[in-house]
Amino acid sequence: MRVIPEADLSRLSGYGCPSRAETLAEVFSRDELIEALGRFSAQGSPVHIAGAGYNTLYGPSGVKGAVITLRGEFEEVKTEPSSIRAGAGASLGKILRVSARMGYSGLEFLAGIPGTAAGALVCNSGTAEKWIGGVLREAEVLREGRFLRIAAGDIPFSYRSSGFYPGDIITEAVFETVSGDPETVSRRISRLAEEKRKKHPAGGNCGCVFRNPENGKVSAGMLIRRSGLAGVSSGGARVSEKHCNFIVCRPGTPASDVWNLIKKIRVAVLESTGVELELELKLAGEGFD
Repeated sequence: MRVIPEADLSRLSGYGCPSRAETLAEVFSRDELIEALGRFSAQGSPVHIAGAGYNTLYGPSGVKGAVITLRGEFEEVKTEPSSIRAGAGASLGKILRVSARMGYSGLEFLAGIPGTAAGALVCNSGTAEKWIGGVLREAEVLREGRFLRIAAGDIPFSYRSSGFYPGDIITEAVFETVSGDPETVSRRISRLAEEKRKKHPAGGNCGCVFRNPENGKVSAGMLIRRSGLAGVSSGGARVSEKHCNFIVCRPGTPASDVWNLIKKIRVAVLESTGVELELELKLAGEGFD
């Protein structure tokens, strides 16, 4: 375990906004995760489990307590007959590289989506047609000090959300795959990733900021565009003209700029369309007034 006091969190968010945690703990095994949770509980410190941060904005005033990241064995990806077993901290990119090399098909729709296995499951990441919850076989979680394996059928998934218990820490996931041709799988992944790159803006961002209303049937980006907000900025944060549900940041942009822009968007869209946008972006820490 590696413990860093007063840690910079900018590398743990797609926005790259400066923010600090009282303590950052990198754990490399299940035993270390248990140890870290016990230590911070004894200190009375709140705990936040961090992934790659491609859907997280850390507070302008930092994060009280401890932030824990899952490294080491949690980043491993293994193949099994008709499935891929991935640690919670394994990136979706790594999972897809393994699936392409082995010719395991069924996960290609995740191409171009950043983040980790656990983060994608919590948010039920995917496309308009297919979600990661639909290819999950089972998940391992740490719940009240015990590691439990939960079948996918016992986890309710819906548009951009999942039904893990509050306090669950996802540690591993097993995804269903079918046997395919490695070259065909690789080409499909490359094609879908390129399609994402053409649609989405480059630069510091955390993907879609708001949930699409009506369970995904209405485009939040279109509502934002129709409200005249394309290109609107707050300090170093700007609504992308390419995809208006993305906020893009210049390097070093304060988290307060992103938060102020989020508030401005919600007010303008409500006034213009009558729709109250809900955040898809996760907020962690202090300073969100």
